[in-house]
Amino acid sequence: MIEIKNLKKTFSTRQGPLEILKGINFEIKKGEIIAITGFSGSGKSTLLGLLAGLDRPQSGEILYDGKNLNQLSEPEAQKFRAQNLSLIFQNHYLIPHLTALENVVLPLQILGLPFESQQAENLLTQVGLGDRLNHYPSELSGGESQRVAIARGLIIKPLVLLADEPTGSLDTETGNKVMKLYFDLVRQNKLTSVIVTHNQELASLCDRELKLSQGMIAE
Repeated sequence: MIEIKNLKKTFSTRQGPLEILKGINFEIKKGEIIAITGFSGSGKSTLLGLLAGLDRPQSGEILYDGKNLNQLSEPEAQKFRAQNLSLIFQNHYLIPHLTALENVVLPLQILGLPFESQQAENLLTQVGLGDRLNHYPSELSGGESQRVAIARGLIIKPLVLLADEPTGSLDTETGNKVMKLYFDLVRQNKLTSVIVTHNQELASLCDRELKLSQGMIAE
């Protein structure tokens, strides 16, 4: 599903170039749930940004089902991201003036795809929010908001679901409930998922853990 070949990323600083990723290689099979771990500053979020197509590497390849993300023009890359990749952040980033239901259908509206609100209602019911369809983010708890974000991520039926510290802003009990739901839905929908986390307990629940250290990756 995903092939990473000799991926390198460098940032410019006042002290000179800072090499964050030093030619990393790995593969992820279809349906796998992978944890990317490492100390702060190890490049986890940088790698996720590259996988999401939000940034481009200095060199190397990112292939999704054989399609090289870095060879696409910016308009092509934007279209590919919108149609195939969903990203769930530590902070849910729900639109405050939209209801839970409206937040979930938003990606379909942006893509101009036909939809029925029943699709979003079904997803919100799956995440335990069937009775909160018309509530605004300010009327939801942190855990409920993150569940809305998960439903929003699933609405386009993505090729890959990416998550950046998805439980980082939640207390332990709520975080555990949210991640159990996440794993259940990912496996139920037979999705491939990459989770960046510093939570070792969460990483242990994934199919594999890839640890970043000094710009390199080792399983």
